[in-house]
Amino acid sequence: MHTELLTHTPVLGLPIGALLLFLTVFVVVVVRTMARRALTYSDVEHLPLSNDEGPRAEPQEDGHGDA
Repeated sequence: MHTELLTHTPVLGLPIGALLLFLTVFVVVVVRTMARRALTYSDVEHLPLSNDEGPRAEPQEDGHGDA
């Protein structure tokens, strides 16, 4: 009884549709990223390493100091 109910329900198509949508978006993003030239990324390729200072601690404004 449960087998017949599950084989004929249209809800089972939703996970397959979601998977196909995910794979399509993933492939488009990968192809678009790989298709760009290296010069496009030259200005940002060292961006995370350009700051030699550590993160700055902001002073607390609640009056309790550094606790």
